[in-house]
Amino acid sequence: MRKNLLLTSVFGLLLFTFSACDKVKDALEKDVNIPTTVNFTINQLGVGAAETIGEFEVKYNLDSAVKANAPSLSADNVKSIKLKSFKIELIDENADNNFQAFKSIYASVSAQGLDTREVIRISDFNPANPTYSLTIPVTGGGIELKDYLSKKIKYSIKGETRKTFTGPIRARAKAEYEFTIGL
Repeated sequence: MRKNLLLTSVFGLLLFTFSACDKVKDALEKDVNIPTTVNFTINQLGVGAAETIGEFEVKYNLDSAVKANAPSLSADNVKSIKLKSFKIELIDENADNNFQAFKSIYASVSAQGLDTREVIRISDFNPANPTYSLTIPVTGGGIELKDYLSKKIKYSIKGETRKTFTGPIRARAKAEYEFTIGL
């Protein structure tokens, strides 16, 4: 009987200890927003079918990004990386070449060995005035990209136009990622 009581007590203590450790680990997680900006050029686009607006590759140094926000941790401590927002700005403002030319804009990401995923989309877009900056909704509200960002990631931005876009126009893409880092 004493032996059973002792075993039950030890088991209960171990269960409590491991449960407390998990709570401490969860409490030590931190969400950090990390912005990234890439410049690219939009060339002339015809009317109608979806055409590539811009493509660019980005290689992140995850270890540096983590250490800048949590010096005692490394890329191994990244639990999640989600795309939180995406914005495109036209650097060369021009009344004839702005986002009024587009019906829809969407982008996908790809990386070696991973499926291509759509990450942003805006459809039935029709601004009344010339528009030079556009925040595009993230598909599903936040896409998990940890596996993509640990490799070289390629963004492909496409759009369907309602009128000719007579570029070249310099543009800037701004993506903000939410890193969850912890023990």
